[in-house]
This record gives sequence, C-alpha cells and structure tokens, in this order.
Amino acid sequence: MNEKITVKNKTNWFLALITTIGLLILLFLILIFLPLFSFKSSIALSILNYMYIAAIPIGFFILFLNIWLWNTFGETVCEISPEYVKITTKNKLFSKPRIYLKSQIQKFGILDLGIERTKYHIRLNYLFSKANQSITITTNQSEIRIIDWLTLDQAKSIIKKLELHQQGNA
Repeated sequence: MNEKITVKNKTNWFLALITTIGLLILLFLILIFLPLFSFKSSIALSILNYMYIAAIPIGFFILFLNIWLWNTFGETVCEISPEYVKITTKNKLFSKPRIYLKSQIQKFGILDLGIERTKYHIRLNYLFSKANQSITITTNQSEIRIIDWLTLDQAKSIIKKLELHQQGNA
C-alpha cells in the first residue's frame, strides 16, 4: 500500500514574469534574429554558423525554461511504500527520483530554516514567509532535506504520516 503526498511549490510571480519575458526574448533571438544574420553564400556554412552562434542562447533558454517550469508548476511528490521513501520533483528538468530505503532511515525530523547560517552570510527567511520548515531524513551517513519550504502545520502532518508508515513497517 503506497501513499503519495504532493506538495505544490509556492509560485514567485515576479520570477515567473521575468523568466517568461526572458524566454520570449530568447525564443525570438533563436528563431528569427540569429537565422537572419547567419546566412552565407553556401547553405552548409549557414547551418554550421547558425548552430555555432545559437548554442549559447539555446543553453540560456534551457536554463530559463527549467527555472520557469519549477517556479510556476513545480511540485514535490513523496511516495511512501513499505520498503522505501521515494521523492520525485515534478516539472523540473534533468531531475531523477531519489529513493531512500526504510532500513537505512533512522528518523524523520523537521528542520527550521527561519535563519540559515553559512560560512559567508546569514539569511533571515522568517521575514518573508511562514513557510520555512523542511522535512529531513537522518540516515547512517547524514541528514538529508527531502521536502523544503513548508509551514509548521504542513511539516507536522507529513512527519506524522511518515512515522506512521515507519512504525507500521517495523
């Protein structure tokens, strides 16, 4: 009996607007502007010249598309089965599902990301949103964040479901 928990990514509408404009500009550049300036006397040289010139804008297009898809439509799916916990990110390019065996999981926890301290800076996330909790899995090697940017109530309900399935499996 598998249970799926789906958490929708909170959309940043400013970022969605900026990346949409960037995608449209890059699409115009790749499909209309660059072909006009890459025509030469021979067709083979024109195609090679276009591919050479368009490589960098295509790379930026893929990068912006990845950011736009994840920001606008992204969601994290946590599938709980008797043997494993599987984390899948939907609408994010180039991402693979992460699978954690229940035999390797020591405990589930909630990490407060209200204040993030690194070597170089301190970031105060609690100023901008109440959704600053993260679900973590503690294994033999380390602590792994599996679902980020939840409210405390969402995090507690997901932890209850995870622990219920962990106890049912033991």
